[in-house]
Amino acid sequence: MSSREETAEKLRRLMDTEGESIGRNTRTVNQLSEFAIRQFEDYEECRQAARAIKEDAIADLPALVDQVERAVAENGGEVHLAGSAADANRIVEGIMADNDAELLVKSKSMTTEEIDVNEHLEAAGYEVFETDLGEFVIQVAGESPSHLVGPAMHKSPEQIADVFNEEFELTGEEELTGNPQELTAFAREKVGEYIRRADVGMTGANFVVAETGRSPASRNSFPVRPTSSRSSS
Repeated sequence: MSSREETAEKLRRLMDTEGESIGRNTRTVNQLSEFAIRQFEDYEECRQAARAIKEDAIADLPALVDQVERAVAENGGEVHLAGSAADANRIVEGIMADNDAELLVKSKSMTTEEIDVNEHLEAAGYEVFETDLGEFVIQVAGESPSHLVGPAMHKSPEQIADVFNEEFELTGEEELTGNPQELTAFAREKVGEYIRRADVGMTGANFVVAETGRSPASRNSFPVRPTSSRSSS
């Protein structure tokens, strides 16, 4: 069987097993996006302005990176520049080792997905746990994200319940159903345990303000604060 035929067969299997969930969740995301867009009378103007800002930033990137480094240093932080995924992973592992850390919790970050941070750290003997709900579901299921915004978009609530029940060996009265509120509450409790045990925290940034070295706080993670933390990256 050719690679094209194998790909086609894989897609057919996915649509047979997960097509209904993908369709339902995609329609929900589209409806929410359309609702959000309607809140902006000047939506297209905002898009064009954002594009212009990004193009200007790319054109002036070296100077902006220097500015970010200075701003982060003034805030008591340190900037590490990596030329490759391997370099970035070595830097993260070094931060873990320097802080005698064992467990890292992550907010949502597509960059860390792309460079396989989790796999690198786990191979080095560290524990890594996701705190974003969708990413947590995917991690427990041992799968890769299916969507930039909704990592577990291909999963129905019933499928997620099956994943949790199997992974955490839930039976009898503890067994979860496909109730979304019940699933979220269970995941929140689990993630809270990991956060409280964590030595290091990691989060992504859609953009960083060069003047301040700061990024808007992530809104995707569970609002559970660790009782202690020795380092962050």
